Amino acid sequence: MSLTPQEERFCLEYIGNGRKGTMAAISAGYPANDAEQIAKDLLKRADIKAELRLYSKPIVIDPPSYWAARARFGE
Repeated sequence: MSLTPQEERFCLEYIGNGRKGTMAAISAGYPANDAEQIAKDLLKRADIKAELRLYSKPIVIDPPSYWAARARFGE
């Protein structure tokens, strides 16, 4: 089962705001009145947990490739 765009946004907001579920739900466009419960429900789902694990992994940048890409795009 794939995530909806709103669920993906929730995950990004959740990681970006220091793991504050209610704030992430509101930022993702869920109704403020229901945000706390929606966040709790989303955070129980296996697919959401898997997505959060992906977003939590550090990004490794290969410096030579990075500089080569910047040079190709004229930056």
